[in-house]
Amino acid sequence: MNIHVGEWRKMSAKERFELICQQAANNYKLWIRRIEKSR
Repeated sequence: MNIHVGEWRKMSAKERFELICQQAANNYKLWIRRIEKSR
């Protein structure tokens, strides 16, 4: 996750949660794509 610590501290819990979900979704998509390629 390429976010500055200062920015992270300024964020609300909701914003942090949304960012983590977004990151997880991106990682999931990349992982799925990798599996598709290896088949």
